[in-house]
Amino acid sequence: MGFMQLSINYFKLFFRISNSYLLRSGNRSMKYHIVIVYLLIASMDLRSQDTPKPEWAIAFLGGEFLVHKAELEGMVNETPWAVQGALFFPTSGTKDWHHYFNFPSYGFDLTYFHLGSDNLGSAVASNVFFDLPLNPARNLGMHMGIGPSVITRPYDEQDNNEYQAIGTYFNIHLAVGFYTKLKLSDKLRLKTGVGMYHFSNGAIKKPNSGVNYLMLRVLVSPNY
Repeated sequence: MGFMQLSINYFKLFFRISNSYLLRSGNRSMKYHIVIVYLLIASMDLRSQDTPKPEWAIAFLGGEFLVHKAELEGMVNETPWAVQGALFFPTSGTKDWHHYFNFPSYGFDLTYFHLGSDNLGSAVASNVFFDLPLNPARNLGMHMGIGPSVITRPYDEQDNNEYQAIGTYFNIHLAVGFYTKLKLSDKLRLKTGVGMYHFSNGAIKKPNSGVNYLMLRVLVSPNY
């Protein structure tokens, strides 16, 4: 079994485990995200044998914390930022749906987040993602990703009880955004976009207000 198939099987297992927890938690919004991205990942099997050469990229992110509950007001006092490495697998054009969806790509990324708060610390997230071009020129698109994450400073009744944001070390990370792509040279591409980045445990353990960030993402690929 090749690296790609092992990776796909790993993330499918992660989604099944996540969905079983979320079914018990009753978090409908999170379950819908799990189902959508699971269907996208399942489609990888359709083309796992004819994948073109993978391509890599590095991205830098910065933005703002979005306060969606009054009890989280004042929790973040620094500018949140992140650095990301990504591995892309472009579609090959051997399937009809490759052409219909303007040659989307999928891949895996690993991201380090500085969450901008002593009460949250930092986070590491590993997502599987789908980049879906929205026009035939492929210079506008939508980015969707989901995967496991670890936060270094969850809520603790004894040592970290000022803000009730997230109650577990291990969480689910969601990323949804839009991007535009520029060609800087024959081998250098630049993607810039804005997206929402969400951390939550799906109410498996409370407190779980979840945290949301709106971030600008600048991605450079020397071979995309």
